[in-house]
Amino acid sequence: MSRRIIALVRQGYGFVRDHDFATVLAAINSKDAHPTVQFAKYSVCGTAATAVQVGTFYLLAYTLFPAALDRGVADDIRRNNAVYANLAAFPVSNTFAYLTNVFWVFTGGRHDRLKELFLFTFVSGISFGVGLVAGPQLIQWFGISTHLAQASFVIASALVNFLARKFLVFKK
Repeated sequence: MSRRIIALVRQGYGFVRDHDFATVLAAINSKDAHPTVQFAKYSVCGTAATAVQVGTFYLLAYTLFPAALDRGVADDIRRNNAVYANLAAFPVSNTFAYLTNVFWVFTGGRHDRLKELFLFTFVSGISFGVGLVAGPQLIQWFGISTHLAQASFVIASALVNFLARKFLVFKK
């Protein structure tokens, strides 16, 4: 498996090295991009969707659901408010992720659009659920900072998404 990944990375690097900027840019914007390019594009979209999730979370955690300030808010209230802020941020970031993935990364067609959106959201929901449980539990068990708990949420969520979306939701 690791040899296959190394070979794919070398192929991608060779393509970039052997072609001019316009050709590389056209390949990047193609839905039939090399797997390493596709993963890089997915990573850009995922990073942007994560920024939307985290940005929305912190906006809410500093305003509507006080959770971002580790001092002055009891751990149980902080834990619950972190959950509420993440639940409110989920539809925003999921919609952003779906749209960027549909328009730039993956080729649809395995399912009709409605089923595709449902599966995309279902996969997002599973990974979101894992992260949603992980972060607050770390606050409860270890009293860690909200920021570290949010980082664990992001990592736990991201681990599931790419493979599930690539092989279960989209055609390519």
